[in-house]
Order: sequence, then structure tokens, then C-alpha cells
Amino acid sequence: MSTALLHVRDLSIEFVERRRVTNRPVRGAEFEIGRGEVLGIVGETGCGKSITAHAILGTLPPQARTSGQVLFDGEDQLTLTEKKRALARGDVISIVFQNPGTAFNPVFKLGHQLRMVLKRHRGITGEDAMTAIVQRLRDVGLTDTDRVMKSYPHELSGGMLQRVMIAMALLCEPKLLILDEPTTALDVTVARQILLLILELQRSIGFSVLLITHDLGVVKATCDRVAVFYAGRVAETGPTDTVLREPKHPYTQGLIGALPRRSENRLVSIPGQVPANLLSVQGCAFADRCFAVIAECRDRDPDLRPISPEHEVACHRGGDV
Repeated sequence: MSTALLHVRDLSIEFVERRRVTNRPVRGAEFEIGRGEVLGIVGETGCGKSITAHAILGTLPPQARTSGQVLFDGEDQLTLTEKKRALARGDVISIVFQNPGTAFNPVFKLGHQLRMVLKRHRGITGEDAMTAIVQRLRDVGLTDTDRVMKSYPHELSGGMLQRVMIAMALLCEPKLLILDEPTTALDVTVARQILLLILELQRSIGFSVLLITHDLGVVKATCDRVAVFYAGRVAETGPTDTVLREPKHPYTQGLIGALPRRSENRLVSIPGQVPANLLSVQGCAFADRCFAVIAECRDRDPDLRPISPEHEVACHRGGDV
């Protein structure tokens, strides 16, 4: 995609302790996000979804070591100084975390925390800052802006606090908004409202979205394209409708098969679990759980290859399963 806003190339993340690599949770991840596009990253817990987001943001812990490229607007974020990356966070790249209750500082009122974002990234203070904050709070459906501004985080409900977090993330009109399981802590009705709100804002403002989730139903309803993560790599990627209608990787087929259906009384599960430590994995990391495994799967990890102009799969059988 020539107009990609974000292009992640061969991204790997290692954890190092006492000069020894102890784990490699991301192993050569490849994906991109177009301008104004919504990309969903889906997979089980432990597949490397959230840690990939932290690599994009530059918020990995000190013991983490990265390789590859994270090209944002053509500039490799992995080569920038921490000062430059810190200035980009909350400005051109923002994130909405899954638990709003732990994302805010509990000892400061929300108005103060919102004002600090504009002061740090835009140098806006006083009445100009208040005008911008009030408008953004109203954009996310919070009409009692005075009460919100004067409240501490614990004084608002989870749904209201999530809306405040979205407002904060969009204050500086970022080019990329990362949503890390943004509705996990919310009930179904509020979660749907939040997702519809984000999509409405995305269409009106025009930013790109990276949505991290384990819910294929959310992906189907919100995303233009999807990247299926497994064991720190992209197993399959393509237009959402194509991947969900014609999944080619056995893991994607397993995820879709595990979805509850009204016509069936039981759930189909994928046997086994994601390897806890990927340093010991040889060949395809999904081989031990795969119903279509062949000898080559045990020896070599498959590359992500196109099976159509927009659809790619990392499988030795070329998606013929």
C-alpha cells in the first residue's frame, strides 16, 4: 500500500536480562495501515498484540530490545531519540487503553490532566485550552463538561471515563489512534456505544485506527482490514470481509470456528495454547495445534506470502487447507 501511514517491517522484540535473551514475544511482524483506514489486530492472549502497540508508541520497558522498522509517515520510530518519541505520544500518535480506571492519574482532576496534554504538545493554555477541551468532550457525548472537568477519575463511571480517555487521545488531532482492547472493561451496551462513537469520530476527523482485540465480531463491525496475530507474527492479513469469509490459515479458521453460533449447542475450541516462550519454538509455532500440519511445518517457519493482491497468509500449504 503506497499510501501507508504506518508500515511495520520485520519487527522483533526481545527481552534481555544480564545480557541474555529470555524471550522473544514478537518475531518478524509485518503489517501496514493506510491513511484514514481502520486495521484490526486479532488473536489470543499472548500473541504479541499489545506489546506491538507499545513498540509503535515507544513505551516498551528498559529490558526490551527491538529490531526491524516502524515507519510512521516515512520516519523510522525505532531510530528516534526518546525525547522525540515522547513528543509524538499523545500528539500524532495516541492510544486508548483497555482499562480507563488505571489510565489516569488518580490524584489529579480530569480537567487538569486534559489541560496538560494541550500545554505539552500544543502550548495552548487558558481559555483557548478550555474551549478545545469542552468541544472534544461534547464530541464524545459528554454534555456536563463542567462536572467532568472537576471530577477525579474514580468519580465517573467506566463508560464516562472511557469517553474522557477518547477525548484526551483526540485533543491534538492525531494521525493514528491505537485502541488496545478499548471495551474490555465495559458492559455490552456501553461497549457498542463506545465503538460506534469512535467510528463516527474517525470518519469525521479522518485519522487512522489500529484496533487491538480478541473479538472477531468487533473486527467485522469496525475494521477495513484485519491482521491475525499468532505467536508474535502475522499469520494472515487482508480485507476483513475476505479473511472472515474465506480464511486460509488454520489458526484463523480455528478462531472463526470457535465463535458461538445459535444453531449449535457447543463451542469448538483450538487444542493447546500459545507457546509461553517462543525462543524454544522450531518451525511453525502453530504446528502442535494445527489440524493440517505437514513435515515442513516442523522444520521452517513460513513467510507471509500473497495468495491474492490483498490477501496474505503465512502457511506452508499456501492457504490450501
